[in-house]
Amino acid sequence: MTVGQLLDAIRNRYLKQFCRCIAEVQKAGMEPMAEAAYRDEDGGLAREGVLSLPMRLDIVGFAEGEAKGTFRVDSDSMLSFEPIDFEWSGGLPTRLAPFHWDGCHIRAAGIRQETNWAHVRGWFDRWFDGEDSRQPDGDGLCGVIHFLSDPEHDGGTTSFEVDFGSAPEEAFEEFLDALRDSGATRIEIGYNHDG
Repeated sequence: MTVGQLLDAIRNRYLKQFCRCIAEVQKAGMEPMAEAAYRDEDGGLAREGVLSLPMRLDIVGFAEGEAKGTFRVDSDSMLSFEPIDFEWSGGLPTRLAPFHWDGCHIRAAGIRQETNWAHVRGWFDRWFDGEDSRQPDGDGLCGVIHFLSDPEHDGGTTSFEVDFGSAPEEAFEEFLDALRDSGATRIEIGYNHDG
């Protein structure tokens, strides 16, 4: 499989589970709203953390005009494959190991702790779609990311957790670009690293 085919398979595995959860909320007599952003009392995006980023819920179930519950969709299985080493655009050495689309662990070497994160914030804003301008598809999904953790520095490595939500593979690829443009000299994706 190519890297693109692997990303497609990993994303599709998660989105199938997401759609099953939407169907279960409907069967329980609720109207599902997928990918709602957390909002503050004034209706603005609730932001937190070092990067001051918002986040999205997976599904909110409504009945009689009121929110009756929130539902989190966590991957229940992981596509298995041997880690692949490749060079990302701009000459960036990258290792892709198995990961969950909704819980992607990414480690980047070479990013200085004092970076301003402008490239990462720009990427996040584009794919989070805080204005909710993207129209839902037939499954009620908008092609948006749900969460990006604050960067964690450990020596020369910076780690992130990303919930790519229903965002397309393009969002994943553009995150690699944003890390490269932030100074990354090597990227490792997933947990099964052997060096």
